[in-house]
Amino acid sequence: MIASEECASVTSLFEKSRARYAADAKRAAAMATEPLGPAPPGADVADLAAWTVVGNVLINLDEMFLKR
Repeated sequence: MIASEECASVTSLFEKSRARYAADAKRAAAMATEPLGPAPPGADVADLAAWTVVGNVLINLDEMFLKR
């Protein structure tokens, strides 16, 4: 089960990342598309980049690989 503090941390990470990438379209495009390939037509690369950051953080948590 996810604690509300953990959920708030992930939400904050997404929002901060989204704001940073919204201010830098070139950096957002690089994060969202390299090495995966081009973003889908009409996709918001700032959103994609922010979700990439969140996904990377979650994948690197020990909880992703350890059974309780």
